[in-house]
Amino acid sequence: MDFAQHLVRYYKGEWLEAILLMAFGITTTGLAVVMWQHAGQNVLLKGLFYPIVFFAAFTALAGGFCVYNNSLRLATMPAQYVQNQVEFVQAEQNRFEGAKGVNTWWMPLKVLWAVFAIGGIAVSFTTRSDFIHGIAIGFIVIGAMGFVIDGFAHHRAKVYTAVLLSQNVVQP
Repeated sequence: MDFAQHLVRYYKGEWLEAILLMAFGITTTGLAVVMWQHAGQNVLLKGLFYPIVFFAAFTALAGGFCVYNNSLRLATMPAQYVQNQVEFVQAEQNRFEGAKGVNTWWMPLKVLWAVFAIGGIAVSFTTRSDFIHGIAIGFIVIGAMGFVIDGFAHHRAKVYTAVLLSQNVVQP
């Protein structure tokens, strides 16, 4: 498989994950509506509602933005690569491996998801409030889903970065 095929495969994977993220956000929004309708009967559910509605909005919006962004990349990047392969590969290498590149964010994101999950677990052991316990469960859900979502994205980025770095280009 040549680099152009890897390029398209990577961004199609990003696009598909964004579609799934947006669909998850929309579905979770529907779940949040049902949760709100029944939250008056259950204080735990009322506490869970707030982190879930935040997560639903975040995933729907982030997914929608990434669908748009990756659609643009799929429409333009293959032609940019053909037009000037050396410049394109250098720009992509910088975007992934540069000072604030894509691959510099995986560890901070793992820490964030761990803080959500561990914080939720810790709070669930230390509170007597059902409302706070519901919030803690929501944090556990956000942390776990963050690991799942970024786990697939990180794997895809590792594969793409390896191919990207194997391209023999002359650095300026």
